[in-house]
Amino acid sequence: MTVAAVRPIRPEEIDDFAGVGNSDPARVQEVKRYVEKMIAVGSMRPEWCFVIEEANRLRGRVAFWTLPKLDKPLDLVLLDIPWDSEDSLSLGKELLQTALEALRGMGVKEVGHVLDTPPLAPQWQTFPTERRELLREMGFRLERETCRFEWKPGIADIPVPAGLSFRSLAEVGNEVFIEAVMRVSEGTLDRRILHDS
Repeated sequence: MTVAAVRPIRPEEIDDFAGVGNSDPARVQEVKRYVEKMIAVGSMRPEWCFVIEEANRLRGRVAFWTLPKLDKPLDLVLLDIPWDSEDSLSLGKELLQTALEALRGMGVKEVGHVLDTPPLAPQWQTFPTERRELLREMGFRLERETCRFEWKPGIADIPVPAGLSFRSLAEVGNEVFIEAVMRVSEGTLDRRILHDS
């Protein structure tokens, strides 16, 4: 029986880290660019990026992110394990348990996570049910749950309803803008917005 080992990556392993669980070269490049950018701005470090390795093969990965200039991780990102395999839950638990022990050694007390649907770059959060269950079992708090959408000009012309107008922040002022944000944030699933409001 092969024993899985969890370890942080070395700086020269970013390509391998980006490729874990990904056979699409475009997605691998997207993850690589994201990791390199986050490291460059100080939001991620190689020692905050963990892989689970079994029989010389990387089977899962996770990274931790923070705001630039902070010295401790805030949120889990880039969690990827073989979600559809029989041993996914045990691999995920082993990966996260070891990574969390390393973070506790750095003085980190809690780490959040977000769930975004549909899966979009660079995180590609597939298997949302399995992901949610693993993270819940491991004691993570859900910071935000989103349903993302994107509109691209030229795809479809959407008529503007009568009475709807668009104005800049300079035209309406800060108070009106903040009031509008508060109104559209009612009932949000974003735990940070709920906490701050």
